[in-house]
Amino acid sequence: MFGGQNIDTAWVGKTITLFVDHNVKYGSKIVSGLRIRLIDPKQDAVTAFWTAARKMGLTQQEGLDHVKECGGDFEKALVALNSPF
Repeated sequence: MFGGQNIDTAWVGKTITLFVDHNVKYGSKIVSGLRIRLIDPKQDAVTAFWTAARKMGLTQQEGLDHVKECGGDFEKALVALNSPF
């Protein structure tokens, strides 16, 4: 994920998300396992925007139109969505 042969140095200071995946194949069995996901601020902004848009009752097209009005910037669109003005 972060490159380098030495994970003791390559991973220092990096931010990740740990989560449980209940559908890991281990041999012929399906078991629970620990997964690691890279935190992607851009994806977090997209997810936060669509979560807020759904709570407000926006359709997908209305959400897309709003993002387009904000120049395609989901962070800016989320701030505008939550703004009282």
